[in-house]
Amino acid sequence: MPKATKTSFNAWTPARFLRVAGIGIALVCMPGQPWAQEGPAEPVPDVAPSPERQLDMTDDEARKVLATPVPADAPLKDRIDLSLRQRAAARLVGDQATAILALDRLVEIGKDRPEWASWMVELASSQFTFGSQQKSLEYGEKLLASTDLDPVLRANAAANLAWRYCEISDDRNCERVNTIAQRAYSDLPSTTPEGARNYALVLTLQAKAHVMKVRGDADARVAALREATVTSRNYLQKVSAEVGGDTRAALYRAAIVLANYTEGQFVYALVAQGRAAEALAVAQDGLARARLGNLGPDSLGGWHHRLAAAYVSQRRYDEALVSARASVAELRRAGGLSTGLLFALARNAEVVSLMGLERWEEADVTFGAFLEEIRADKVAYDRSYSAPLVALLAAKNSRLDVAMKVIDTSYRYRQKVYGLKHPLTVEARGVRGAIYLIANVPGSALPDYEDLFTALLDTSSGWVDLAPVGLRGQYLNVALTEFLKYAALRYQSGGPDAVDRRVFERLVQVTDRLGTGVAQRSILESTAKVRTGDPALSALLAQEQEQRGKLRDAYAQIFATVLATDARDTPEAKRKLLSEDLKKQREIADAAQKQLEAIRRELTSKFPEFLALVNPVNPNLDAIQKALTGGEAFIGIYPGREGTFVWAVNANGKRALHISRWTESDVAGRVAAMRAMLDVGDKLPRLPAMDLAPGLEIYNELLRPLRPALEGATVLNISAGGALGSLPLAALVTAPGNDLKTAAWLGRDFAIAQTPGAAAFVTLRQVESRALAARPFIGFGDPLFRLAPAAKVQASGKAATPATKPGVRNLVVTANAQQASTYSVENGFRYANIPSLPETRDELIALASALGADAKQDLLLGAAATRKAVLTTPLADRRVVAFATHGLLPGEIPGQSKPALAMAATDDPAESPLLTLDDVLSLKLNSQWVVLSACNTAGAERDGTAMSGLVRGFFFAGTRSVLATHWAVESDSARQLVSAIFSDYAKDTKGSRAGSLRRAQLAMIDGTLGNGSYVHPFYWAPYALFGDPTR
Repeated sequence: MPKATKTSFNAWTPARFLRVAGIGIALVCMPGQPWAQEGPAEPVPDVAPSPERQLDMTDDEARKVLATPVPADAPLKDRIDLSLRQRAAARLVGDQATAILALDRLVEIGKDRPEWASWMVELASSQFTFGSQQKSLEYGEKLLASTDLDPVLRANAAANLAWRYCEISDDRNCERVNTIAQRAYSDLPSTTPEGARNYALVLTLQAKAHVMKVRGDADARVAALREATVTSRNYLQKVSAEVGGDTRAALYRAAIVLANYTEGQFVYALVAQGRAAEALAVAQDGLARARLGNLGPDSLGGWHHRLAAAYVSQRRYDEALVSARASVAELRRAGGLSTGLLFALARNAEVVSLMGLERWEEADVTFGAFLEEIRADKVAYDRSYSAPLVALLAAKNSRLDVAMKVIDTSYRYRQKVYGLKHPLTVEARGVRGAIYLIANVPGSALPDYEDLFTALLDTSSGWVDLAPVGLRGQYLNVALTEFLKYAALRYQSGGPDAVDRRVFERLVQVTDRLGTGVAQRSILESTAKVRTGDPALSALLAQEQEQRGKLRDAYAQIFATVLATDARDTPEAKRKLLSEDLKKQREIADAAQKQLEAIRRELTSKFPEFLALVNPVNPNLDAIQKALTGGEAFIGIYPGREGTFVWAVNANGKRALHISRWTESDVAGRVAAMRAMLDVGDKLPRLPAMDLAPGLEIYNELLRPLRPALEGATVLNISAGGALGSLPLAALVTAPGNDLKTAAWLGRDFAIAQTPGAAAFVTLRQVESRALAARPFIGFGDPLFRLAPAAKVQASGKAATPATKPGVRNLVVTANAQQASTYSVENGFRYANIPSLPETRDELIALASALGADAKQDLLLGAAATRKAVLTTPLADRRVVAFATHGLLPGEIPGQSKPALAMAATDDPAESPLLTLDDVLSLKLNSQWVVLSACNTAGAERDGTAMSGLVRGFFFAGTRSVLATHWAVESDSARQLVSAIFSDYAKDTKGSRAGSLRRAQLAMIDGTLGNGSYVHPFYWAPYALFGDPTR
């Protein structure tokens, strides 16, 4: 190490820093690295043996150290020295059980050593993570009771204890200790070294994030962890420079684990906020770095369970299960105890994955065995035990008496503590309803479900109060799934007449909720700009959040009082006093609830559009029918594991229900087969023959049974979930045939508009009509993605070159398809790799001409088509707003967690070229159309909701409809089709937009547009209208 000349970051040896800061791998809940022996209080000269040299051991040498017994009769110094080396060796090989034993020994025999407090901090965190959570809390409180702790050590110890209390849901102690931690950090002396201060800042931010989690403030939680992540990475870079890049140095490994743990917490925060794609990207990157850095099985185990959590949030249960079990295996290899936090998180992910896969017997055995393993540790057991989960697992494994006893007890106790309307009470009643259905007692189940549905579907607070992620979110999924199974069984036993009208009504709402759930989380995470852009809205939302916190605190007091009252050893006189306290506490809670409801009523009254965006009420059939105009019908399609639920209602009130036996995987397979025949741009110029039978099969199975409810309709509003969201339904056929020109396309019978859900459609129809914008059009297109001529050089030394068919717009342009869409160590990623779209200029010019606009004034092309231009150009006076560029799905470029539009790059590195959902929500539009003319803009992810969040964002911004594409379009046909659509629309700007699209498509099919060259649906079917088809 360099010689120190003054007390600075560089002047502190790793030994002194690790001791005084009280930091360590265990301290940040990610044990597993080598540790320096504690040195003297002052910097050591270079001639002294450095901690790094003392710890420079191979894995084999570390195992020899671990095999060396510690003689009880050896001198104290020798026992301490060997224990220190064994702790370091255990961290190096990832043996956490031995590391805890070594720390236990050090704390026991080294009570008079100056390092004792830092050992205690490390032991407390190690116990929580890999050992006994109960002992961890005891150690933490003992440390805080010490009066002679170093200031940095006190700040770090308090921060770690605060998040541990938060993790076990001890809200009162969480807040109490966090206050100590924040004050301790603020009181750090000005002479505190930079490294120690940065480390303390990271831990303090982590504690703050945990408190924000408890308070339900997802934005503040993410913000705190984002700051902590940046700080920890900067700190790691400085440490790396300090130790000369020595990745085995104790200080470096402690720093990299701090960064890893901070990013790990960031993963959970992103999952909770609904940013599943970003969470997955961070987790995958973290696991890769842990492997690359050889950080040990404990670190690998931690990243595996974070990866599992990210997969669960995307409902990718097969992959989640693999990751969860890898986490368990790595943690066992590290010697971690079942009572440790990481093990609990890994088991949690394993059980959730098994439930998602409906492997109920395995889930039951896994969770039961885990509870037995941790029964002796009260804190760990209480943290992991869940009555709804135990009840559901029992019911699914035919132990119905046990299931009913457990859930009924839980429901009654929650009712006693929280009252009937509290979300936890409603959750328990919903689970009880599911268990009644499993037991085939629908008469008892349906009243329980009515309570659940009233809270979840009929009120705008349902998304806030009853939309948890993780294990609790899985209870809700199970309850809704059991309801759908019940409806499907009734239908299969006697057709639509066997399904009670009320069950039909609720089925419509449930499928709408399930179909929009993933996209809704994308919406929720992207509303920050909307909230901060309106001071009055921001203030009301802050009041609502503060009031929820007060209500939560009030219920925490009630819960504590009820526990004390019910305790067997509470004297009778004390019970009477507690009873009086309980009455007062309930009065406080009731008042807080009334105030919360008043704030929510004010929000609904003053900001109805925002509430409809973030907390949509799932409409019933009456509300949907009321929103329809003459000649319209609405169709909902939800593919699930229990079958595909299809229903319709027309403007006259005629209704129809069909429940197909096709599961979501059946539907996905058929959609994939049909899309393979439609999306054939790579076969140009000679397209293959198209078999119309798959389109007829889908129509007959899903839509033909609804035809009685479509009588008199000329316009269909369709909410198609799952894989069907990626299929242009106008390309289905209603009768056999092989001639593409004369085929009975569904688009011949109806004009079709797709919608992201019934809630979005009803909201659109409830928005008051405004006067038409004065100016016809503005367009942004052919963005300049490449600022410099130099291309990214691949490993082969050859520059990336286009490899797509001329005239077809496609995002993938390199021989290696991964290069343009994901980060690769070998190939890297450059925004400039996105292919340009020069042909879209002609399309936009044709569109401007059709609408009577001035192409010179109303088009921003090339370098002018920037994100900044979109955000700063007044758009509220344009009837049509067009974007001719690439639509990017989540994850197509590194760090992208939401759908976005690729705009022109600029020479400002701080300016993002992506127009994201956040940006869209902040736009002010009064347009009849938004045109997204490029590839992917109507594309669908695994669950069919990739772009629906973006579409709903444009609705909120003020447009009535969005015209998007299902696949990469051929440029000449696209130009002609779009020109025909808007030429038709220009004749009657108050007419049917869906009708304009239909007439242009039929003209192309019949040959009057394109001279018969574009009869194949590859040319006319990719365009889809989302939103309001007429108003």
